[in-house]
Amino acid sequence: MSKDAKEGWKCSDCKQSDGNRKVSEAEETQDTNKIGEMVKKMSDKLTQKIDAIQKSMQEIENVEIRDVPDTKGEDVVNIVKQIGRAIGVEDIKEGDIQVAHRVESMNKGRGKRSIIAHMGSRYIRNKWLQKYKNYRKATNDQGARTLTAKNINPNLPNDPIYLNEHVTGNMKLLLKDTKAFAKENNIKYVWIKDGFILIKKNENDKTVKKINTRTELEEYKANFQT
Repeated sequence: MSKDAKEGWKCSDCKQSDGNRKVSEAEETQDTNKIGEMVKKMSDKLTQKIDAIQKSMQEIENVEIRDVPDTKGEDVVNIVKQIGRAIGVEDIKEGDIQVAHRVESMNKGRGKRSIIAHMGSRYIRNKWLQKYKNYRKATNDQGARTLTAKNINPNLPNDPIYLNEHVTGNMKLLLKDTKAFAKENNIKYVWIKDGFILIKKNENDKTVKKINTRTELEEYKANFQT
């Protein structure tokens, strides 16, 4: 047998062993991928459960008010009442606002601490958010109205302030990423209702997609059609 033939020759058992090894490696890769997918889904479910617990504890009745300047010796509950009157909430009863306090912003560079107002019920919270929505839809000489700090205190600057549902930190990050995708793909409507992110492409789209986890967002991206 020539030298080249000897180098190229392998016994049938050796070839079978190599083949078995390759099959084994392929199976290990598949198993690793499956485990990775399972871990990702389990992590997603755990995050979802934590968010659900936080929502059920308090956030389902909370309003978050952003960009109201801090003032020395302020009465935060009274500030919330002033905002309510500014957007057209009439007859604010004792107990409608259970408690209100300042919290640090997730974005440390914002400089203004948000106000979290815990309302007496989800119904009251939704009523306030609807009043705010109606306020913004109404028009004046300059076009659509913007709620500003000056509307609640003439000594404050004429800078916009915002009312939203209070959602978990994870949901805020998910909302940010959803809005970024929407902007890139000309999706017109992204909003939050009762702790869920909702997406609607445009006025004519009859489908409203609900996003509750990062996996659901990734699936929406993968299946998105313009």
